[in-house]
Order: sequence, then C-alpha cells, then structure tokens
Amino acid sequence: LLLIVDELNHFFARAGHPVLTRYWTQDYLLSFLFGGGQVIEKIEALSVAERQPLVPGIKALLAGGLPASDPTVAEAKETLAADRMKEEIAEGAYEDLADGIADMLQRTDLVPVSHAKAIRGLEPEEKEEYVEAVNTLLHGEGRYEERFKGWIDTLTKIFDEAPNWRIATTIPGIYYPETHTVVRRSAFVRQAGSIAPTARYSRRAKVSAYKNFRRVALSTRERLAAAGHEPRDLLDVYDFIWTTLRTSALDHLGSDDD
Repeated sequence: LLLIVDELNHFFARAGHPVLTRYWTQDYLLSFLFGGGQVIEKIEALSVAERQPLVPGIKALLAGGLPASDPTVAEAKETLAADRMKEEIAEGAYEDLADGIADMLQRTDLVPVSHAKAIRGLEPEEKEEYVEAVNTLLHGEGRYEERFKGWIDTLTKIFDEAPNWRIATTIPGIYYPETHTVVRRSAFVRQAGSIAPTARYSRRAKVSAYKNFRRVALSTRERLAAAGHEPRDLLDVYDFIWTTLRTSALDHLGSDDD
C-alpha cells in the first residue's frame, strides 16, 4: 500500500498533474486501492504519455505486496549495533561513528540534509558527546523516557536549539521500528484528531508529547491491521500517516521541520 501510494504521488508530480491522493481520507484510500482494481482503471484512463511504465509496476505491487525488509532499518541495525558502537567507542573512533551516522541519515528522507551536514561539521569533542548520546539512547540502561530526555538535552546543547521531531525521533525510530516511531508533527497531529484529539503535541520534541505521538502510531497500526493491511512496523505506520495526511504530497520535496 505504501509503495503504491508513494509511486502514484511521484508519478503525478512528474507528469504535472494534481496528486491523486491529496484530499483522500485513509479509509477511502484503502477501499480505492483494494476495492476491485479501480485505481488501475483510473490510471489507464488518463491521457498521459508517461503513464505506460507505471501501470505494470502498480499491478506487480498489488500482486506481490510489500518487501520483507527495509534497507533503512537494516543499515541502522548494522551501523548502530550495540557491540559495534561499544567497540568503536572503546577505540575512540567518535568521528568515524558520527560521520557514519550522518551518512546513514542523509540516505533517508526522514531528516533534512542540513542536519546530516551539521553532524559532520561538529567539533571533535561535540562528535564525542553526540555519539555517546546516541549510544545511551539506544543501548543505555534505565527508563526510555529518561534516556530520550537526555538525548533531547544533548541535541539542544550541541546544535544550540531544541530539536524538531524528525531529528529527535529518526534514530530510535529506524533502530527500533517495532516499538518506536519517527514523528512528522504536521501529519501526526492530523492523525491524532481521530485518536487522541485532546492530548498535547508540542511543536518541539518533548518526552510527554512523544508518548502521545507514539500512542497515535500504535493505534493507527491496530486500525490498519484490523482493516487487513498489517504494517511491518511503526516505520510503515509513519509512511502511511505522512503519505495520507501531509498538507501536500509534494511537501517532502521542501522543508517541513515540524
């Protein structure tokens, strides 16, 4: 589902047409994609020369479903593995670790490219502090809420401002996608309107608001599963929320630092 919708969005953007899913609700999107091939008929009816390569690909995705693993998660599991981080920290390889994390983040669309560049531009002692904070966040002892607060505090100190939600949540979200979520505030707040509309959702990352956003992601996962579309993890849920509830399907090409 997520790959199909994303492909549609990119296709219509390239072809200069309004994005197909811009004003659709999630329930309508689900029924439209899986309600008897209507989406294929709609695409085939378009008089757009560029459509020809898309239709077979959509049909293949409908037949084959989602891939079994996510390369972003696989890379995070390798780059940020507890044993690897412990070994490289013991060797004092903080700069290599920090630059490796920056490279990994830049290969995703989850954080602004400027953030990866900012990590590379840190002073050696700042890279050490950053790496130690990542290690504590992912592999430290104690309650996650306390470790997440320490992570936010470190990011605030190193980068001279409180982190936005994407920067604060991407690393734990791609390392522990089964239990933690990346947050894109603008879309997640819209999703919260049907799940927990009275909860508080701060503009910048905070522990209390993260709990609320995580509850939104978990509830959305349950709803998707109940509809017969089991997400692999909360990263799939993030993709679903962002794809269906962003202000514009072209927002990911611009800046949305919420």
